[in-house]
Amino acid sequence: MIFTLTDRQYETITSYETDDYLIEVRTGNIIKALDLNVLTKSEYAEHWIQGNYIMCEDASGYKYWFTIRDVEDGATQDEKQLTCYSGTLDIVNEDANPITRPAEPQPFSYYFDKIMNDTGITIGVNEIEHLARTLEFTSTDVSNVEMLQYVLNGFDNAEADLAVEFKGSVPDKIVLNVYKRIGSDDPQTVLSDEDDSLTELDRTGSIADLATSLNLYGTE
Repeated sequence: MIFTLTDRQYETITSYETDDYLIEVRTGNIIKALDLNVLTKSEYAEHWIQGNYIMCEDASGYKYWFTIRDVEDGATQDEKQLTCYSGTLDIVNEDANPITRPAEPQPFSYYFDKIMNDTGITIGVNEIEHLARTLEFTSTDVSNVEMLQYVLNGFDNAEADLAVEFKGSVPDKIVLNVYKRIGSDDPQTVLSDEDDSLTELDRTGSIADLATSLNLYGTE
């Protein structure tokens, strides 16, 4: 797969083609994860740093947009190991504000606006727009994306996908598509080449482990 690296102003820095990657899509988690190895001897290797963006497209035409979250040197110092997450740092890292209990049941868009009002993300497909819930979230120290996941759980464990529309290499529009939950949990989807060597890379954790405490109340 070809990975295009840009700076935070979406100016293209370089492109890198490799089979040494792993993309994870987990049921019940809005955020996708990318593990990517970049050879340190490659051109512009020094620009694969935290905060820069990575764009790529799979064989089916689905386009991904990742933010580099962590960078580690490989055991042999011949490669850099990147851990990246879809979405922007303000939804992955920024703490969410608590949500006070509304006087009457509210639709999903009400809670979405409270969490994502300053992110530039909009709602696309919304299969639960006819539902209303009275939810209260008093937790602190949880990210915006984690808070949004808790809201989805309060709407009958609805699922969501953060999709990006591009103009060239520049994300033009970011939308959250929301779907009804169908059936039980599915295994995670892993996108990678069959001869991929990155499957041996050890993960130390994920953003799903960052939540500490949450008080959730809900009625229809």
